[in-house]
Amino acid sequence: GEGDLGLGSWLVAPRMVSGAVSLTFVKSIKIAFSPIWAPPACREFITRISGRKAQASNPKCTVDVKVIPIDLYKETPPSIDVVYIDGTEATIVPAMTTKIDEIVEQIMYQSSKLKLQEEMNEMYANPVTGPEPTRIFKGRRLWFAEFEEEKSTRAAGGVKTIKKK
Repeated sequence: GEGDLGLGSWLVAPRMVSGAVSLTFVKSIKIAFSPIWAPPACREFITRISGRKAQASNPKCTVDVKVIPIDLYKETPPSIDVVYIDGTEATIVPAMTTKIDEIVEQIMYQSSKLKLQEEMNEMYANPVTGPEPTRIFKGRRLWFAEFEEEKSTRAAGGVKTIKKK
């Protein structure tokens, strides 16, 4: 493809990845890097988001990898642009010393915030209510509510009653 310099096998680490990235709350990822100036974590990240588990976590997530032509005289830092499902955008510029876990952690942190927000919205939309009171009345100063008691198969003291034939 465009920008491919015949280094396809070099761009993606050949070893097995240890952990997939969840793309559940990610809309798109754009990665631009030069093979010479990219840290190993950048190539490892491409491997992780291209895996079956990551793609299965969100099949609608688009991943665009652009290889910048090699320029030996000008350092070209890589960039990872992430767009989340709520429209939030984040740009990660990994340095040569950046570890893969640091890149994944940044994405997972924002994803966890979005998951919490989604759970809160669901909770507000479908509140859990308690039992309905059978009667509400006002005392001298306070309001009181009476609830229907559940029928119990246990006798007083919590001992289960046994019926004899």
